[in-house]
Amino acid sequence: MAEGGLPDGEEGSTSRGRGKHKKQDRLSRTERRAREQECREAWVERWTAAAQVFLEALLNEDVDRLLGRPAGKWGDRDERVEVGAECNKCHRKWRGWFRRNGTYPRSLTIDGMVIGLDALRLRCHCGGVVDFSFTVFAPYERISAKLGERLREGVALGLTLRQVGEMTAPANGGPLAKSTINQRVRDAAKLVSAFRQGQLEQVPPVVRGDGLWVNLMVVTEETYTNKRGQARKRMRRQRIVLLVALGVDPKRGEWWVVDWERAAQEDQAGWERLLERLRQRGVTAEQGLRLIMSDRSERLAAALGLVDLGPGVKHQRRVFPKLKNIGKAVKGVLAEGQAPNSKEAREAKRQRREEVVNEAAAIYQGTDRAKIEERRDAFVGEVAGELPWLLSLWYDETAGRLHGTGR
Repeated sequence: MAEGGLPDGEEGSTSRGRGKHKKQDRLSRTERRAREQECREAWVERWTAAAQVFLEALLNEDVDRLLGRPAGKWGDRDERVEVGAECNKCHRKWRGWFRRNGTYPRSLTIDGMVIGLDALRLRCHCGGVVDFSFTVFAPYERISAKLGERLREGVALGLTLRQVGEMTAPANGGPLAKSTINQRVRDAAKLVSAFRQGQLEQVPPVVRGDGLWVNLMVVTEETYTNKRGQARKRMRRQRIVLLVALGVDPKRGEWWVVDWERAAQEDQAGWERLLERLRQRGVTAEQGLRLIMSDRSERLAAALGLVDLGPGVKHQRRVFPKLKNIGKAVKGVLAEGQAPNSKEAREAKRQRREEVVNEAAAIYQGTDRAKIEERRDAFVGEVAGELPWLLSLWYDETAGRLHGTGR
């Protein structure tokens, strides 16, 4: 026997020497999915039952609070206490005249559970129905706020109403009607005007202006008859631009939408309206604004000359779009050659594009305008034959785009 009381030859039976046992999955993928579905259905059923009991208790508490008495106790009609309810017949608001009068079925969708509720009904002693509101849900509201947010997110991502209904069907117990989804989107659209009014709580140090072109379906005066024989207004596609002001915080690496302006075209008047509204909402040098960034839009630059955002606010043209255009132009010129489409030819084109873009990017290094213009002239002389039309435009506007002009 070895030292420590272990028999000879059994040193390997300790936990240190024991080999690991690899566990095997005893269920197939089909079996696992079937069991997961069974567990999910049981979970939803139990939670739905619990949520039903809890919500109906809240509804009863609302009614008890409104009437000022528990169930089973009659009210005193001599009590002239007005509450937040009204009879639709005699228009009294006295709680002593109101009494419970059974329930009516109601449904509410919350986080994938369609909950059936028995909502209490109130009647007045005159025989009329009492109109009042519960705190759990608003009148005619069948979906939760979270599901409503998902509907609006789906539309904002460009999905059709039908696709949004299919996306939210598992959480709703079935697809919602397109009219229901559209109504939620319209309700959110009503908040747009409120979002674009009032002083901003956070003024960004940098504002980036950009124009985004989108297609919008608008109603025309022309009518047609659909397959069901119904007269409908014909829709047509309209191209509009959204002039967007993005707030940028370089220190935190954050950016967000500050405001926007819808316009028929990216013109000076549209930018002027947006900048003036930003100024009225507090986006000024006194509140921390330091820089306005944009592409080569001369219309925004002209609008900045009319709207005073405060002393020291500079306008800087973004370099990246210019470098991107140069890279595309080099690619186009090289593609015009008759060289075979071999791997070596593609690699040579890629290297040439990279060289030209790097040389153009080096122009913007530093703050000495004389040196920047010197590097610009050298670059133009080197690649003028390769990119004549683009460089002529770039050469004329570079001095105004390098580091902006303060006002």
